Amino acid sequence: MRGQGVSAHGLTQGAFDARFVDQRTYGFVGEPTKVHLDLIRSIVDSGAIPILTCLGVAPGGQLVNMNADSATRELVHAVQPMKIIFLTDSGGLRDENGEIIDSINIASDYDTLMSQDWVHSGMRLKLAEIKHLLDDSSPEASVSITTPSALIRELFTHGGAGTMIRQGERIVKKDSKVDVDEEEMIALVEAAFDKKLLRRWWESLELETAYVSDSGRAAALVTQWDDFAYLDKFAIDDSARGEGLARTVWDQMVLDYPSLFWRSRRDNRFNAFYLKEADGFINTGGWTIFWIGESDFDRVARTVKLIGDLPADFHEEDHVG
Repeated sequence: MRGQGVSAHGLTQGAFDARFVDQRTYGFVGEPTKVHLDLIRSIVDSGAIPILTCLGVAPGGQLVNMNADSATRELVHAVQPMKIIFLTDSGGLRDENGEIIDSINIASDYDTLMSQDWVHSGMRLKLAEIKHLLDDSSPEASVSITTPSALIRELFTHGGAGTMIRQGERIVKKDSKVDVDEEEMIALVEAAFDKKLLRRWWESLELETAYVSDSGRAAALVTQWDDFAYLDKFAIDDSARGEGLARTVWDQMVLDYPSLFWRSRRDNRFNAFYLKEADGFINTGGWTIFWIGESDFDRVARTVKLIGDLPADFHEEDHVG
């Protein structure tokens, strides 16, 4: 790092106190018990970056090896940072197909992930450690797992790179319109689309299922039209961008609705997301109509016609083709 003009100071010992895990079985392996922040702060105050090794000092002065995730958890407990980044060759946590998982919401995803056969060994330990870490942190804190080469993108873009993990929010499923706060839902939809809804929208909405985050910053509203399920609104507040809430709401919805249609204006910022998720789409009359779980072309063509003829929901859409 000094060769790149960056001042850094390595601490091989003194930053962590530790205890032996089981000396007879594991030898010189320990668990961290305390972080000496005064030593770390003195390095930061000098203008250097502290680089800590995963070595702790056990009672009696013996150096012991510590698991890196355990050491990180103890450090986070002491410092309470808003963002924690793990740099790995893998670039993130991977699913059963070897694809990087974009985001994980601990509140709604953790138990499901830990029940999967493909979550084992190092990944299982990593998830458990990160959960402990976030349980002990601010609700706004996040953990990112990415590669060194993608670090800049992770730090300075909404989308980031690798896997983003947050404590997150529960997604509440509501099966009745009366269970949904009308004013809050209208405010969320108008803020997400940056448009004013027509008054008749809520009155005419024949809601079948709503998926709403605890904070009310993300929601999916599903209705039943004719013989198909229709995603009427997928609304994510700007403040929730980059948190994985959109993905969490979406995944919970498609578990219940593996066959689904929806439409979007050409300038909708979620179209790139929709294109990745959809099994097919058709551009018609100023709309892009998407679907998943349908392979009968006659049924798709009939449904696309019905959706394309639905009335506008926003004021400025009245005159859009």
